[in-house]
Amino acid sequence: MMPTLPHRSFVLQGQGLNIGDYPWLSPRFPTRDERAEIVFSCLPSWAIASGSTSAWVWTGMGQPQPWVVLRREHPGLSPLERTRWSAKLLNPAHHALRNLSGLCLLDPDSTAREVLLSPHRRDVAAAQLLVLEHLCTQGFRALTRQKRASAEARREAEITLNHLSVLREIYPDITL
Repeated sequence: MMPTLPHRSFVLQGQGLNIGDYPWLSPRFPTRDERAEIVFSCLPSWAIASGSTSAWVWTGMGQPQPWVVLRREHPGLSPLERTRWSAKLLNPAHHALRNLSGLCLLDPDSTAREVLLSPHRRDVAAAQLLVLEHLCTQGFRALTRQKRASAEARREAEITLNHLSVLREIYPDITL
């Protein structure tokens, strides 16, 4: 969705925000439920928010786009939908789901695992993990060991976790 002239005007006047391509017509940042509603309104009904999109809903850090979504195996998607949305298959062994304001998304632990083991911008991933940490029931290193991943993905996850340690040292007073 491209912002229209009135939406851009709201942003310029300080009465709104641009959240990716989505105009938010309020001078304050959206709450978790409002972020879920935003993502819900932008995704197809079959999509399950994953990775950085799910992390944005849980934390408000980064951007919801590019969209990262999963799909169920059945019913299958049309070839056109598979081309338009590069959605990986939902794996019940590694993906626990939650519903929030109508949006189906990964739970915090599954979201953290996907952020760590998928290619994301490291600084955004570390910021999302910093805020997501208090919602997770397991440590990040334990989460990364629960799923098969390439050596490169594990190396990148370790670098992201080191970056997260640096953020904790620099910003020890961040509380949620």
